[in-house]
Amino acid sequence: MYHPARTTRRCTRIGAAAAAIALGGCGTHHSAASAPTTPTTQPASTATSPTTTATSPLTPTSTVASNPASPCPSSHLRVLLANESGAGGSDYFTFNATNDANTTCAIGGYFGVSLYDPSGNLLSSDDNRYDTPTSIELAPAATVTFQVELDQALCNATSPHIGAFHLIPPNDTTFNQVTTNAGYLYCGPGTIGVSPDSPT
Repeated sequence: MYHPARTTRRCTRIGAAAAAIALGGCGTHHSAASAPTTPTTQPASTATSPTTTATSPLTPTSTVASNPASPCPSSHLRVLLANESGAGGSDYFTFNATNDANTTCAIGGYFGVSLYDPSGNLLSSDDNRYDTPTSIELAPAATVTFQVELDQALCNATSPHIGAFHLIPPNDTTFNQVTTNAGYLYCGPGTIGVSPDSPT
């Protein structure tokens, strides 16, 4: 005789046993390993960012020297006869030139010398210069000195008297006049000697 209920219970037991075996299999066997995943490697970047080196702007080096002093004009100079002396057939006149301006000026070199007679007539502007001049910056109230030599050896009774010296500073064209009443004579060309300016 067919018993459906018993069959159902047996199937239940068989089903339960099969489930246990299936569960036991899951506990004792590892599941199949999944296929290894190949990592995706991004290609290394070969481009490099340009390196910018910041530099400070160069400070220009000044190559310009301080402004040199301008030549001393005759209008800024007070020229006086400091001394007269004679020796060996020559007369020597020592002159001092003082800077009366309130600025420094340059005066290195020679004064030009012209001789005039007492009536204002030019006797000579032909001077011989000796020694080596130096550059001088003449501060306010400072003084330089120079000497004029007159060779008297060639003088005679007809030689004219000297009434004034016209003294022209270096690099200028106007003169300072210094008069003389000592009776000195102009003895002809080539008889005037001038020394360079020198500081006192």
